Amino acid sequence: MPRRRESGEADLDARVTNMLAQRQFRADRRQAPLDPNHFRRGTGPRMKTFDELLRAASDQERRGDYEKAALGYRQLLRIRPNSVKVIGQLGIARSTQGRFEEALEQFDKVAALDPNLADNHNNRGLCLFWLDRYEEAALAFRRAWELDPDLPYVLGNHVYLLRGTCRWEGIEELTQRLIQAVRKGHHAVSPLFFMQFSDDPADLLACARKTASQISAAPRPRRPPSGKNGRIRLAYLSADYRDHAAAHCIAELIERHDRSRFEVIAISTGPDDKSAVRARVKAAFDQFIDVSRETSDAIAQRVSSMGVDILVDQMGHSNGNRMGVFALRPAPIQANYLGFACTTGATFIDYIIVDPFIVPPDQQRFFTEKLVHLPDCYWPYDTRHAVPDRRPTRTECGLPERGFVFASFNSTTKLTPEIFDIWMRLLKAVPGSVLWQASGDRAIQKNLGSEAAARGVDRERIVFAPVIPLLEHLARLPLADLMLDTLPWNAHTTASQALWMNLPIITCPGRSFHSRVAGSMLLAVGMPDLIAGSLEEYEALARALATEPDRLREVRDRLAKNRLVMPLFDTDRYRRHLEAAYETMVEIWLRGEPPRSISVDPI
Repeated sequence: MPRRRESGEADLDARVTNMLAQRQFRADRRQAPLDPNHFRRGTGPRMKTFDELLRAASDQERRGDYEKAALGYRQLLRIRPNSVKVIGQLGIARSTQGRFEEALEQFDKVAALDPNLADNHNNRGLCLFWLDRYEEAALAFRRAWELDPDLPYVLGNHVYLLRGTCRWEGIEELTQRLIQAVRKGHHAVSPLFFMQFSDDPADLLACARKTASQISAAPRPRRPPSGKNGRIRLAYLSADYRDHAAAHCIAELIERHDRSRFEVIAISTGPDDKSAVRARVKAAFDQFIDVSRETSDAIAQRVSSMGVDILVDQMGHSNGNRMGVFALRPAPIQANYLGFACTTGATFIDYIIVDPFIVPPDQQRFFTEKLVHLPDCYWPYDTRHAVPDRRPTRTECGLPERGFVFASFNSTTKLTPEIFDIWMRLLKAVPGSVLWQASGDRAIQKNLGSEAAARGVDRERIVFAPVIPLLEHLARLPLADLMLDTLPWNAHTTASQALWMNLPIITCPGRSFHSRVAGSMLLAVGMPDLIAGSLEEYEALARALATEPDRLREVRDRLAKNRLVMPLFDTDRYRRHLEAAYETMVEIWLRGEPPRSISVDPI
């Protein structure tokens, strides 16, 4: 028969039961959705549930209000510190803002809590990539692909980083699989990354359209021009008004714009890095508006209320883009210019600024934008760089004092095994020569050295050029004898810098915009003989220039003269042509006509 409890024992049991109940209640608060009835006070507003708060933060993120979204996620993590979903969303919000270190910290937490989430490994890989930690990024993408081969974009990210880190085993098979996935309409790769693998204009259009189709577009606005004193109100939107190639290229153009005909505005969506080029660009615009913390909706509203006539996108599908702003149609004329060497595939971008070499008129069918052909080269250049008087020596740059120096300052993401085969054959054919390749990543250096050794070339014959400040980089360029271009993605910024510093470059154009830029520059600087018709001609031309000193000397002497008189570096001529294109766009709009192809006559 059970023993009768004494009153003191009953009181103890009651206290223990009450304590356990309170402990369980606190545990339930951490683990389950919030029950608003626990917190109801009279007739006041009820507390929102965890899921409602999460939806609110997610909605703020979708609208582009990343700061409020991040605040919401952090509040939710006080309730559920180990919520994989919330931690991951906070990481996505931070990475979208370009705060990759903070984002990576969140994705690492998710990986520790659940190591088998493919999308989290993919997000980690993207952060690592933008932090220039390529080898780690490659491993993250590979893990994501192994966990879920059908995850959107993961195959493209995986293959892209294999290419970029020069881990080429099996890459041809994966590249073909990627191209087939694009042709089947899958979300296999971002349009930016896909340009590394294809110069087929139909495939590039299909890839861009697939990505652009995820963005809902507003109808085209109809309103009269609203520029001050009859001027066209022209706004450039970019996340790269900082120490970045885009800012360096456009600085002099902005300074030279004709203020009697144009009011020129910057819509800056990226961070302020406090650099000299940021300050210069900021001073060059009539208005410099920092909207880096604003939502896409708010930016579009601001652009519309300002009465912008032409809104120029300098981002396309590149990192940090604000395609959502353009989808809202805040300006009656919207153009793709300079930052994305491909069609956006978007119905809400009216024009793309090109030239007849990079995009011949018969390729209009591969662009959702109407082609605007400038008469020379579409690429601007800043001729006001103050290159240091003192030039480094070859020894200071790790180069041999004697011997031919082939150079490539393209990223290794543009380097293919086929192109590298050619370069290694050139080193074998030219005794004492070296390849001067841009890369500061030790893992890439090791991998590329192994690829050279596998082709019978001493790995010491590849000299790696670290990333250094722009003006120091320009000063070292003349130490090379000949720059070698890549395919399918040509040199763009690096080609213009080489030609400005009198370093010849040879190229082999492909079939699409991004694979024809160096050729366009060579035509505009009067050096068509450096454009090869095939990779066989490219290799033969490089060998001839490396083994025939008189021929190379003639090329360099001609380039030294041409760069001062030919159109490529005539920024004011370039400015006149671009402004004529803008004025034609406005004239078409004022007549109530839809956008059409434009060909600007030389002025």
